[in-house]
This record gives sequence, structure tokens and C-alpha cells, in this order.
Amino acid sequence: LAAGAMITDIGIQGDIVGMDTRPLLSLDKPYASAGLYFGGKRTDQGEFSKISCCGLAIAISAAEDAELDACIFEKVNTDGCCIGVYFAPRAAYYPHFRHCVMADNPSYGFFADGTQAKARGFDIYGMDVTDCNFVRCCGSSPIKDEIPAAVYFKNISGCSFRDNLVERPGSFWYYLDSATSNDERQASLSPAIGLHIVGNNNTITGNIFRGSSRESIVISGNKSLTLMLINPAEDSLQKDMVADVMAHGGPVVVVSKHKDNIYGATAHVQIDGIEKFAAWGIPFIYLSQMTSLIKSVNMGGNPDAPQGLDAFIILK
Repeated sequence: LAAGAMITDIGIQGDIVGMDTRPLLSLDKPYASAGLYFGGKRTDQGEFSKISCCGLAIAISAAEDAELDACIFEKVNTDGCCIGVYFAPRAAYYPHFRHCVMADNPSYGFFADGTQAKARGFDIYGMDVTDCNFVRCCGSSPIKDEIPAAVYFKNISGCSFRDNLVERPGSFWYYLDSATSNDERQASLSPAIGLHIVGNNNTITGNIFRGSSRESIVISGNKSLTLMLINPAEDSLQKDMVADVMAHGGPVVVVSKHKDNIYGATAHVQIDGIEKFAAWGIPFIYLSQMTSLIKSVNMGGNPDAPQGLDAFIILK
């Protein structure tokens, strides 16, 4: 596609009975059964709007040698596609996704993977996903060895996820080949994270999560500090969770009842003498506040004199 290319007002319908698109998907062939595919060209300042994809392996696919610069995707519908958006180009800078609806996508509503870009000395940077709906995504067929999530940003930095709705992750609807009416649809359920981001310096704000089957948001990266408060009643399960978070990089500070660091975390803080777990929130908040204060001071900031803000407000 040439610079400034525009595609708008089109519908792409897959020829598949029952809308079960799981057998179509193969990330080894990201172009196969894709609605809109970016593969071996550089596309600058393209605009792609009012595109409806249904019954495909991938609705929007950018992979292999694709390069995208300042492209806008707006009002894209990915109903029933196995992956709504698969975004793994060689390089991409400031792509924007706005007012899109990713619904009933059994693998991912949005899967952005910057692994290839980083390996080749490039990046996916400045990506913005705003005011989109992710409904019933990742209810089945997650990619092998990848994290199940309605929205998954892997090795992505400097991007933003703002004012989106993530509803009922870990579910999707489809129909058997023999179905003849709408009330014969089948439900597939598989616990999935709402939003999982692996990377640094990303902005997440104003989003709504409903009906989550696992964590609503998981953030990890080698510059992300994670503070984890361990419930004494669920020691073994949370020990596995600590190991999983640490495996994705970044320091982890665990707060628990134990004297020793049995979790293998970067650091450990013991809470002792408080019987009710609900009351642990008070010292835990103190730890979070002191961590933020120390970080601010080390960066040369002064919390008592914030730039552009008054330290106090006078009510009259």
C-alpha cells in the first residue's frame, strides 16, 4: 500500500459454517484467511476505517517484513475472527486504533508482539488503542506457550491503552455446523486475563473491566516494580503467581506473614502481629507510599512542591 492509502466501507466475510474459526488460525501463515494483511511493504499514514470482518482467522494482520508509520485503524469490527488484530510487524511507529469492536474472538481480541521488531533492531512504539470494545475474547485456543488474555501486548513499550471496555474475557460464542437457529449457539469458557502488558513506559488509564475470569490487568517488565500482598490463607497458589510474575522480568517485592523470603522474590517484607488480613492494607499502603517517595527523591523530585500543582487547596 502506498503512502496515504485509504481503505474504507468494506465487509469481508469468511466462508465457514458455524463461525468456529479456531481451525483456520496459524501464526506461521499470518496472511492465510486474513481480512487485511500487511506483510512486505512500508505503509505510511494510511487510513483504514469502517471495515467489518467476520469468520476469518485474523481480521487485521501485520507481520513479517511489514512497516507501518502513523497509520490509523478506525471503526473496525472483528466479529468471530479467531484473532481480532495480530500486530507483529518488523517496525511500527504511532499506529492508532480507535472506536473498534473486537467481539467473540476465541484466541485474542488484540495480540501485539514486538519480539521480532526488537530482535531486528526496530520497535513497536507509540501505539495507541483508544475507545475500543473487547467483548468475549480469548475463550478458547490460546496460542501455544503464550499468555491467554483478551488483550495481550508482548514486548511493547511507550504505548497507551485508554478508555477501552474489556468485557467477559475468557468466553466466546460459536455455532455447531448443524445449527439452524440463533438459540443453538455454544459457549466456550477458559479463564483469561483482561489486559496483559509485558514492557515498559506504557500508559493505561480510564479503562473498564467487566466479568473478568482472571486478573483484570497484569503488567510486567524489567523496569516495572511489582508489590504483592500475600493472603496467608492462599499461600501455595500465590507462590506460583509470584514465580509467574518474576518470570516476565522486573523486581518483585512480596509482603507476607513469613519471616524469611520463601517466595524467592527480589525483596521481602514481613507483617507480624496483625491477625485480620483486611487490616494488612494499612502497612501495605505505607510501603507503597514510601517506595513512591524514595523513587521521587532519587529522581530529583520534591513531592511537597509538585510542578504545575498546588501542594494544598483553599476552600472558601
